[in-house]
Amino acid sequence: MSYLNPLWLWSLLAIIPLTAIYFLKVRPKKQPTNAYFLWQKVFAEKRSSALFQRLRDLFSLLLMLLAFAAVAFALAQPRWGDEKQTDMLIIIDTSASMQAGNNANSRIQLAKDKATGIIRSLNGEHRVALATIDKQLKFLTHLSDNPKVLVEQIKQINASDMPLNAQAARSLANYKLSGDSSAHRIIFITDGSSQLPDFDEKIELFAVGSEIENLGITAADLQWVPGRNGTASCYLKIENTYKKDISTEIELRHQESGVIAKLIPLQLQAGEKFEQIIDFDMAEAGIWTASINQKDDFMLDNEVIMGLNPQQTISIGLKVTTPWFFENCVNAFARTNGLLQIDSESPQITLVEGSTDTEESNLLIFNPQQQSQWWTSIGEPLDDIIIETEDGEHPLTQHLDFDIMGFPAAKRLSAPEDAQVFAFNHDGTPLLYKLRRGNQTAVVVNLDPSEQNFFLSPWFPTIIHSATMHLAGRESSLAPVYATGTKITLPGNSEQAEIIHNNEASIVAAQSQIELNNSASYRYSADDSEWNFGVSLLSADDSQLAIIDAVSSRQLRTGWPISVWLVVIALLALTLESILYHRRKLG
Repeated sequence: MSYLNPLWLWSLLAIIPLTAIYFLKVRPKKQPTNAYFLWQKVFAEKRSSALFQRLRDLFSLLLMLLAFAAVAFALAQPRWGDEKQTDMLIIIDTSASMQAGNNANSRIQLAKDKATGIIRSLNGEHRVALATIDKQLKFLTHLSDNPKVLVEQIKQINASDMPLNAQAARSLANYKLSGDSSAHRIIFITDGSSQLPDFDEKIELFAVGSEIENLGITAADLQWVPGRNGTASCYLKIENTYKKDISTEIELRHQESGVIAKLIPLQLQAGEKFEQIIDFDMAEAGIWTASINQKDDFMLDNEVIMGLNPQQTISIGLKVTTPWFFENCVNAFARTNGLLQIDSESPQITLVEGSTDTEESNLLIFNPQQQSQWWTSIGEPLDDIIIETEDGEHPLTQHLDFDIMGFPAAKRLSAPEDAQVFAFNHDGTPLLYKLRRGNQTAVVVNLDPSEQNFFLSPWFPTIIHSATMHLAGRESSLAPVYATGTKITLPGNSEQAEIIHNNEASIVAAQSQIELNNSASYRYSADDSEWNFGVSLLSADDSQLAIIDAVSSRQLRTGWPISVWLVVIALLALTLESILYHRRKLG
């Protein structure tokens, strides 16, 4: 045992005069009396109880000595062992699985109790910093030796809806609280996860919680079924850690109307996982939930929130010399995802071979010919083509490999100065560029698709799909559901887009990034388009509710410090002495 303030032990010398006072006796003054016979009975009773009185006085002295010694040792602040006064970083796991359990026995509450016990046991002997970790490491306090401030900060900690980020967990060993890495300790309080790396001895793991059986949704998707009007398809994957057979139901519900579209009985054997695609008719656009009707100690993964957006096709017009290939390409996309559809009357985008003077839609022009506002001059086919690129990450080009695709029968032409060129020949001839005139935008592809069997290559439908999606402003869309902790870029071009989160609207800029940290529903509007999507846990590691048997090999005190218990002992001794004193006074 060592002492933080050993000089206070010198106060034990005061026990000597205290003991002397108890042993000093006051000699009574003798007085003459005429009634001696009356005092004889009193003297006889005192002689019979003299031994008890001496024992009582001795016991009273021992109580006072005990109280005084306890206070002296408490002031000296004793501690077990010869532990150095080191700084400490306490990290509490606040990932989603820490919500498991019920109220006072939840894993996050057990972790907070553990951290509180550690801080109280230090009694200001160490400086402590607090941090939490889920997707990233967050520091809550600087180094402090004030237990009250630290404990109050711990009370405000809650588990998040995000899974534990393995990369953030690996970075724990790199943090230093002081210049000497041996002069501090890092305590990590967690329930355990398969995402946890193998920590070295710098990180001291302390596990909380117990094994919990769970049924949770770990993957989901929701899409319209191509070619079947009003029919949607929902994909679900469920993790099962029950050690017994279980019978429950899966419920598909439209959130706005409250209509239950599907109620599916679910019977699983012990540990059996579930994975299925569920089709349902009369589906409506909006927010949908798929939930497991099973109460357990981890409800966060029992429900997944998804968005189903209105079926918005892109109408395609054709002004081409070989319509068969173009029609089959567009119809192929119509059959697979229903996204493109031929509409010769009011097309949004017109596919052109040669040139056109139409101003009613955006244009995708192949094999440019004659004079046009979309190029300033045009000449003979190029003799040799060596392709160079300008922006390989643009939505129009990110799925194209120009070296493999090639530009057969490309012509020597000049593009207007304000054209955005994505690919060009080594002599500067543009091969793929975009140009805007008024409200009309055109993408010019300087190749003849009838040459070198380009119609039959996979690059023909690829370039049609990429260009039409870009011209329609649909190249970036939103998924029906995202896992918590995902960072997304909002589609569109508007500076005043609107996003509604849990019925609360806010104005954001398109192309800005937002981080989806909570399980919730979202509705986003920009450029006359609207997207519904949901955010849910979707983490197999958290749904498994794995636990680790981790106890640090280094000594770690918890609970109240020794000095507090010494003060309690002193108070009890003084209370007992006070009771004995009043009994002597009355008796």
